[in-house]
Amino acid sequence: MMKKIQIENKEKMLGLYSPDWEYFDYGNCKRHLQILFPYQGDVKDEKYPLILFIPGSAWHKQEMYNDIPQLAKLASRGFVVAAMEYRESDIAAFPAQIEDVCNALKFIPGIADNFHIDMDEIFLMGNSSGGHVAMMSVLFNAHGLCKGFPNIAGVVLESASTDLLICAKAALPAWLKIRPSAALQEFWIEGVLYGRTNILTWRENGAD
Repeated sequence: MMKKIQIENKEKMLGLYSPDWEYFDYGNCKRHLQILFPYQGDVKDEKYPLILFIPGSAWHKQEMYNDIPQLAKLASRGFVVAAMEYRESDIAAFPAQIEDVCNALKFIPGIADNFHIDMDEIFLMGNSSGGHVAMMSVLFNAHGLCKGFPNIAGVVLESASTDLLICAKAALPAWLKIRPSAALQEFWIEGVLYGRTNILTWRENGAD
């Protein structure tokens, strides 16, 4: 099902919305992409950069449809946007969310022709906890921890959770009953604390 979103802009381009593309089935849950893409009528050879958007949610379940109007503006300006649903920390502990990014990116080539995606121009974008997941995904890939990761042209962050030691000490908001696993456990790479997962593993591998 396609939904047409009319947005006024000087290019006279439409942003179209194609909902609920399943990118991976984990058995106990399925995860989806919400895809918004440019439409210029009879133009068939145009290729567009892709933004994989990772929404913030304090690492809990995401509200996948809230950002559609804003993301449609990006589509109307010549970007394909794939808003990515990832496993919340309530059902899959960090770094499962990094695995979700890897699986979403592996799914993209199979639909690139459908949406005229330029596979040489892929960007990650995230806000809040989604920004943290975007940063960690690039970091994992740089250290060979993500297989099949494409070249990433850039990373766009909005209010990203960058200092998780501070996050872990902060009081929980009233609506958040359980502290997310990404802020509970330590994760070290080459002596630097990037996330929070098992510190003992790093020390046992010979760290000072």
